[in-house]
Amino acid sequence: MLLSKGKKTGLVMLDGDAPSNSLQNAWLDECDLFICADGAANREYPRLPDAVIGDLDSLVNAPEGVPIHRMDDSNRTDGEKCVLYLSREQCDRIVLLGGTGGRQDHHLVNLALPMSRPEEVMLAGEDFSAVAVWGRQSFKIPPGRGLSVFPLYGSAQGVSLRGVQFPLECADLAFTRGLTASNRSVESSVEIEVLRGRLLLIVERREGDPLWQDAT
Repeated sequence: MLLSKGKKTGLVMLDGDAPSNSLQNAWLDECDLFICADGAANREYPRLPDAVIGDLDSLVNAPEGVPIHRMDDSNRTDGEKCVLYLSREQCDRIVLLGGTGGRQDHHLVNLALPMSRPEEVMLAGEDFSAVAVWGRQSFKIPPGRGLSVFPLYGSAQGVSLRGVQFPLECADLAFTRGLTASNRSVESSVEIEVLRGRLLLIVERREGDPLWQDAT
C-alpha cells in the first residue's frame, strides 16, 4: 500500500515485534533483496536472507550460508545500516517490517527513516503503512481509511490535503500540533501537496489490502 509496483525492492526485517506470517510472506514473495537487521536473523523465515547487517550484539543463531556484515558505527541504528546497505545495492524502494515494538528509541528512528532517504522507504505494520511525502503526490486510498500526516523534522510549509474529511489548503504545520492527526479519506484518491519540507503519511491498513497502491 502507498508504493507503486515496478522498482527494485529491498525488504528489511527489523528486530521489533515480528509481523504476522501472512504479511511477512507476502512481502518476501515481492522483494528482490531480503536482509535482516542483527537479531531479526534469529527467527526462521520461508527463505534465507540475502545478508545480515548490524553490530551483531543481538545475533544468536546466524543462518547458515548467509553473508554477515558487521557494521560497528555507533552513530547509526541497525535499521539505518540496513537501509544504507540496500541503497548501495541500487534498491529504489525499501520496505521495513518489524519496526514497531521493542525499544522505543529505535521505534522513533524507524518512523523517521522514510523521511531521511531519497529512495522510497515504507514502514509497514499489521494495521498501518507509513511513507514520506514531498512536493505534490496522489495516493489511491480506499474511502473511509484513517490517515494522519506529521512534519517530523521541524515544520512543513504550504501543506494542502484533498480528498479527506478535513481538507487543508496551504497551511503551515509544526510537529507540536495535532492539526493533521486522525483524518479520513473520503475519495478514492488523496492528494497531498507540500511546498517546503516533508511529511510522514500514516495510513490505516486492513487485512486483504494490496501491498502495492499506486502513488503518483
